[in-house]
Amino acid sequence: MPSWAVRNILASKLVGTDRWEIQTPHGPGVLRIRGVEAHGIFDHDFIDAQEGKWTVTARVVSVSAGSVFLVTLEKPAGMPDEVFART
Repeated sequence: MPSWAVRNILASKLVGTDRWEIQTPHGPGVLRIRGVEAHGIFDHDFIDAQEGKWTVTARVVSVSAGSVFLVTLEKPAGMPDEVFART
């Protein structure tokens, strides 16, 4: 994850089937995966020590040349617009 989530995950370590301990710019956090591989669902909860919890909806869609990874980010209630824009 640190290779593609370059702004919010600096390091990651798998600590269970669906749980990662992560290092964020704000300190330690947790990434909990709620995926369904057969359907390309890669939803996850991103829990940051400073910014709180985000539920992130993500999908992996097959295309002729491989696959496309789609992520939808919804600004959490109470998060300032300028903080969300940097994400």
